[in-house]
Amino acid sequence: LRKRGVTVAVTGIDKFVVGPRVQREWAWLITLAFFFGGAGAGAFLVSSIIGYTPGVLIGLGIVAIGKNSAHMMYLGKPLRFWRAFSRPQKSWVSRGIYLVTVFLVFGIVYALPLISGLEWLPWGASTVQGKVIYIIAALGALGVTVYTGFLMAYSPGIAFWNTALLPILFLLYAVMGGIAIIFATAQWSGNALAGVSKNLESLEMVLLIIALLFLLAHVLSTFSSSLSRKESAKILITGRLAPLFLGGVVGVGLIIPFIIALTLYVKEISIVQAAPIMVIAGVLDLGGSILLRYCLLRAGTYSPVI
Repeated sequence: LRKRGVTVAVTGIDKFVVGPRVQREWAWLITLAFFFGGAGAGAFLVSSIIGYTPGVLIGLGIVAIGKNSAHMMYLGKPLRFWRAFSRPQKSWVSRGIYLVTVFLVFGIVYALPLISGLEWLPWGASTVQGKVIYIIAALGALGVTVYTGFLMAYSPGIAFWNTALLPILFLLYAVMGGIAIIFATAQWSGNALAGVSKNLESLEMVLLIIALLFLLAHVLSTFSSSLSRKESAKILITGRLAPLFLGGVVGVGLIIPFIIALTLYVKEISIVQAAPIMVIAGVLDLGGSILLRYCLLRAGTYSPVI
């Protein structure tokens, strides 16, 4: 039996796959865990740089609740979660858990003096202690944005993921996701973004272009590579994931937000007038970010055993 270039020998109810085989272990729950981690950490980083306290708190909440909940549901047996801490010297899963822990602990400590009524805490952002705490939190957040890329890139059985482009691509999408979350909250931020909205729009446009180029480079380079990598690329370009990848990731997640950001950047309108459009751009960007992770995961194909 031949299907999508895969040769399969079937005997009774047993199936022996000789050619490339699509991985089925990682799907929506891992997609959401990867997305919440990247977008939340990205929101923390961007918001802390521009001084947008709601974004700092939202970013911490997304990682603490969204990412950890998705991981727990995927594991199925939360009481065994502690075992993932035991192999940081060998496992990117273990390293990721440590990075998330460092980010959340120091990120929350950093954010406390930013909350109204807690300004009296002695480690405010302008103090030496506050700056040290922030640096550790920011490094943890940066680690959270890229570790999923390293986790996938170091999966030896799936050649499509074995590339140094993935950590960079995930970092780009994390920062873009952070900006998108800020855009998505623009409707309720008042004039908090008035002084930085143009900078965010220009940064978003640059990142969207770079992400598109990196994404195309990763996918197109596979056509001159191994059989399993070609199969993964075909799944994204002409196969079952083509509508999600081309229409969702590229069209909805990259091209339309770029057009919106460019329009907002060119037009001289107030932040109050631009806020509803920024919300739309942010939601579309985030939707494309989720679909990117899902498509990359579901297109992963194991190398042939023979």
